[in-house]
Amino acid sequence: MRRWLLRLAALFDKTRREKEFADELNAHLDAHIADSVRRGMPLQTARRDAMITLGGVDMTKELYREHRSLPIVESCLRESRQAFHRIRRSPAFTSAAVLSLALAIAANVSIFAVVERVVLNALPYPDSGRLVSLDFGIPSRGIPSGFTSMTPRQYSHYAGNARTFSDVAAYRIEDRTLVGGAGAERIRIARATPSLTSVLRVAPAAGRWFPKDGPRSAAPIAVLSHGLWARRY
Repeated sequence: MRRWLLRLAALFDKTRREKEFADELNAHLDAHIADSVRRGMPLQTARRDAMITLGGVDMTKELYREHRSLPIVESCLRESRQAFHRIRRSPAFTSAAVLSLALAIAANVSIFAVVERVVLNALPYPDSGRLVSLDFGIPSRGIPSGFTSMTPRQYSHYAGNARTFSDVAAYRIEDRTLVGGAGAERIRIARATPSLTSVLRVAPAAGRWFPKDGPRSAAPIAVLSHGLWARRY
């Protein structure tokens, strides 16, 4: 812990510590040179011998920095300073590069969100891998499949004639305003056929579920989510 704290402190007092180490290194170098000169070695040869003995000034300084600081943090700070200077020199190019990166990241995040939702995480229903979403389309008439919702008549046709599926249900998501004693609240609802319960194989936590398909004149039934029930009812 003490070693890491010293390394962290070196980031904030780098100039003074570098100067102290350079002075100490130069003192060792001068001492080696002086000893060699006293033994009768020429000055240039003595300096070269001292440099070889110490392993090179620049290499020694680099090793010192690696053991007395946090190289990763220093590298990040250095790269950040260089990036800031480049932004000041060419703001137009930097803005274009940042915008391109932002668009690429947003596209990747969106694709991953879809893959994570659809492929990696299954729907929270029993046998969710057997659930199929159906849309209605007539390619020959210029209506591509997947862009047109079913009408009640089309749903009745599929529900009455489907042999591949064990059951068929229809639903439609809408936003509505709920008013009452607690004030108005914007909520999201789903208009669904009673067969949705058998398709999803879910049961209510309390109360009763949808009855079987009946005449269209029957009064509608509301099934509340737990959050809405807890807030208002």
